[in-house]
Amino acid sequence: MSAPQHPAIPLTPYVYGGIIGVYTGRELLASVMAPLSREIGLSTFQVGLILSTSALTIILISPFWGRMVTGWGHRRVLISSIFGASSGLLGFAVVAHLGLLGILPAVVTFALALLLRGVLYGAASAATPIATQSYVVAVTTDRRSRVRAFAMIGASFGIAGVVGPSLGGLLALRGLLVPLYVPPVLLAAIGCLLWFKLRVTTPAIATPDVRAGRLSPLDPRIRAFLAIGFVLFSTLSIQGVLLGFVLQDRLGLSAEATARLSGLAFLGSGIASLVGQVFFVRRLAWPPAWLLRCGLPLVLIGFVVLAFAGNFGVIVAATALVGFGYAFAIPGYSAGPTLLVRDHEQGGVAGLTNAFNGVASIVGPTAATALYGVRASAPYLVGAVLLAGALAVAASKRLPIR
Repeated sequence: MSAPQHPAIPLTPYVYGGIIGVYTGRELLASVMAPLSREIGLSTFQVGLILSTSALTIILISPFWGRMVTGWGHRRVLISSIFGASSGLLGFAVVAHLGLLGILPAVVTFALALLLRGVLYGAASAATPIATQSYVVAVTTDRRSRVRAFAMIGASFGIAGVVGPSLGGLLALRGLLVPLYVPPVLLAAIGCLLWFKLRVTTPAIATPDVRAGRLSPLDPRIRAFLAIGFVLFSTLSIQGVLLGFVLQDRLGLSAEATARLSGLAFLGSGIASLVGQVFFVRRLAWPPAWLLRCGLPLVLIGFVVLAFAGNFGVIVAATALVGFGYAFAIPGYSAGPTLLVRDHEQGGVAGLTNAFNGVASIVGPTAATALYGVRASAPYLVGAVLLAGALAVAASKRLPIR
């Protein structure tokens, strides 16, 4: 592992605030999108198109942000990302507000929402994890400190996943408009905090005689990690989209009871993930391959149990085990490639991993819902097979970080 590019710069905790803000805002809005769309007059297909456009934008633009963070520096890209995401969400809030009031027709509301929530927010938010990851790589001095930092990145996503839906539900008690305006205000506040607290600017990594690295996903140094990451995020999205269906179908629950128990199950998984990342991964700071070899079997066992579990307690225990397994596996996948490439290629690695995560987050739910229609246990069994394959790669010599 090469020395850090900017060893004098401290790894400030404020850098994680961008991820927490961007993804809390996304999860918060997700909790009110269904009732909001019906009030405005948007179809389920139109809502899905808005969200899919955002995901597709992230996939397409992530390699660009990977190159820009190398040329512009991390602070500039991170703060631009936060304010850009805030602008997109604020524009979406105003458009939705006008749609609720009947000032804008549904077709115009949809078109503007597609542009603001889909394209602008997606493009801006894509830069946040890339800039954060590149900043961490730039200032960590050794493998242990880098793994600890990536565990905190994972914990930031976990915090957003727990806080976002809960906060959205609470704010919705005061009406549908309140959850629309809180995320952009929250992001603007975080952007201002980063502007003043993240005072030291990390200079551009690429020197005039060295171009920003444009990496191929087939690069032999990183392709095994990317394959494992695709499996991890595909199965993670399977868990997210199917849990409510599993609870309702296997336990015979009403819609209200399903929503309540799904929230409890997701909360249990989120807490297990946070505990794993903050109290275990961060303190142990194992090599990436060890983290993958520990985490993947836990997720695999959890998926096998979820394929057949018919009791709420067993389902919650399995989802918690899955969350705990991801707490080990995801930091290992994220940190591993950064230890194998050169300084000017770090932005390219961050862009590739973010793009792969986005593709997996689209493929996973699509395949899972199709398989669930064939047989309820099929998505989890297929996921278990994929996880077993990822574990085989992690245990082989194709994964060079020990």
